[in-house]
Amino acid sequence: IIRATSINGSPTTIAAGGFLGSPTTTTVTFSVPNAVESLHGNVIINPQFDFPEALSIISSRVSSDGTVRVVFVNTGSSYSISGSSKRFDITVIQ
Repeated sequence: IIRATSINGSPTTIAAGGFLGSPTTTTVTFSVPNAVESLHGNVIINPQFDFPEALSIISSRVSSDGTVRVVFVNTGSSYSISGSSKRFDITVIQ
């Protein structure tokens, strides 16, 4: 089990939804030490804050460069996930 707590991702803003609320996806990369050791592991990502209704996480995975990539879908306005009050806990289980 690999755990990273209170980390921020890049990019730090989730793109706004498209015309008439159509979804837009944004991939955010999180640096998780030693994650490459669990390349095919299961990822659990827990935000430490509440998302707006229009924002959801639709997938997450460990990449070969040792980062965790998380795909967000947004049907609303652009949303910032940066700052000390907007952090994530990530657990990777091999």
